[in-house]
Amino acid sequence: MSSSPAALLLLVVFALDLKTDRCSAARIGLFGSSGCYSHDVTMRAAGEVFRGHDVAWVQTFTFDFGVPAPSLPSNWHRMIVNQVSEDSTAALHYTKSIIWEAVVPMDVRRLWDLRPQWAIFNILRTQHMACYATLRSANFTTFLQQHGNLDLAVVDYMLQECMVGTSALFNATVSVYFSNWPLSDGYVASFNIPWMPSTVAKTSSGLPTHMNFAERTANMVVQIFFLVSHSLQIAVVDVLHSWVGYESDILATESRQLLYATHSEFVIEMTRPISNQIKFFGCQRCLPSDPAKATRRSAEIQTDQLLTLPSSSSSITATLSSFTDVGGIDRHLLLRPFIVVTFGSISSVQTMGAHLLHDFMRAFGALNHTVFWQFDGVPPTDQRIPENVNLISWLPLKELFEHPNMRLLVCHGGITTLMEAVHRAIPILGLPLQGDQPTNLRRFQELGISELVFTNVLSAETLLAALNKMLVNLKSYEARALKVSSMVRDYQDFTGDGQAFWLQWALRNGATAQSRNYFSTRYRFAWTYYQMPELLSLFAIVALCWLLVASDDQSDQSDHRSPINFRRIFPELSVHFDDSRSLAIDESPLMCR
Repeated sequence: MSSSPAALLLLVVFALDLKTDRCSAARIGLFGSSGCYSHDVTMRAAGEVFRGHDVAWVQTFTFDFGVPAPSLPSNWHRMIVNQVSEDSTAALHYTKSIIWEAVVPMDVRRLWDLRPQWAIFNILRTQHMACYATLRSANFTTFLQQHGNLDLAVVDYMLQECMVGTSALFNATVSVYFSNWPLSDGYVASFNIPWMPSTVAKTSSGLPTHMNFAERTANMVVQIFFLVSHSLQIAVVDVLHSWVGYESDILATESRQLLYATHSEFVIEMTRPISNQIKFFGCQRCLPSDPAKATRRSAEIQTDQLLTLPSSSSSITATLSSFTDVGGIDRHLLLRPFIVVTFGSISSVQTMGAHLLHDFMRAFGALNHTVFWQFDGVPPTDQRIPENVNLISWLPLKELFEHPNMRLLVCHGGITTLMEAVHRAIPILGLPLQGDQPTNLRRFQELGISELVFTNVLSAETLLAALNKMLVNLKSYEARALKVSSMVRDYQDFTGDGQAFWLQWALRNGATAQSRNYFSTRYRFAWTYYQMPELLSLFAIVALCWLLVASDDQSDQSDHRSPINFRRIFPELSVHFDDSRSLAIDESPLMCR
């Protein structure tokens, strides 16, 4: 009986502890993309860091990319407003067709081609109108009342100024920018980070790190385009919020972000200024699920069948590979070295021109490798499919990347696909289509693990030449890929799970850290960086001094002339100086001329 009070006391303490934990659960808000699968997967992974907390998911689903949305935990509160319309579908279809001909939103190799700008304009227009419809809905008002006053908001900010303004309505104590993008210079100006267009290639430009004069000029054109489009978006979003009755200040909201995060890897970033508010989370979900499959140099065979192995080592490798089950793909197709082709969830092969598809098939058919192409839909009936090309609607990329017969990846250059390839030391042939992809692939090319081909100059001959170049020199590309992969892994082993650490740190310490001087930010318009007002002021002072000196010299040659010839500037006024240099003005009526 003596142990009963002690047991009861422990039970009470345990119950109080559970109650305390439940009461201390934080309110987290996740603000997703307009329907892009890879972005939503990234945001869901960020939300899974906050297990045990009260998580709310807010999203305006504007574009249907044909890929099922990722499943969300059942205990999350969610407000997903479906705003897919004929207008948004038409805008998306137009963009999907343009990206096979020019890089969206701006192709620096074809500045005269305005179709990419028109495509992104339609995307942003439909996106803002969908967000405006969400703000007007009664469901949003109710959800805002129930789940407002957040402790932390994680916002997918990229090209989502309206969602940024919407997240501010939830009155979060701390807010973090996080998207499935690398660092974007269009937004770092909010953190007072100067990325001069003469030294830093703009995101999506695809220009090299070391630019010549012509490339710097093109880079400046891209910068002006982004500044103008970003400013217009901010103005439009502020007006849309005011129409609904909400106050919005996007510039102030952007400058109040505690952290600006990307899941790209720090060690492969280009050299450019950053601040302590920029965090490189790395791609934790890119890590192989089995540590034994750290690289595709080793493959673990899991089978309960009795194997009869031949005597030669090469035959043993082929036999073992044939028993490796990869996502339902026929095992005999994996016996030969193979190439994987994927262009992401945004692009669609169905909108590819027939001539471009024909060039792809000709180039792939000329290879001595098996080709697995993640192909949405069905090819045209008049298009011949080479025997070595396998069109599959969905490919298990992680499993294929870990296979020992994997040789080369042909892809669009999306940040997630590239990070997964880096972790598995796979050489890449990149064909950038839109957004950050040209910049991503250019950086990988500079690292020596990728080659770059633009679709507007692509033909069967150019594609085959690029493929053969990489396959002939595959050993050197693989050596560089292994070196970069080992650097990334060593850095991640040193830093740990940066995503979990910094998001939880922001939740615990964000309010305090944001009040300190080294975390305070004040938005300044980008022209203060790129036109350097201090330098302009110095030039103005020098010019004024020169003007005064020149006018004094002129006054010595003419009797009692004004230092500045007001008569020439204002002919209507009769202006003169007396001997004491006092200014006298003739007040006679002005004559109209």
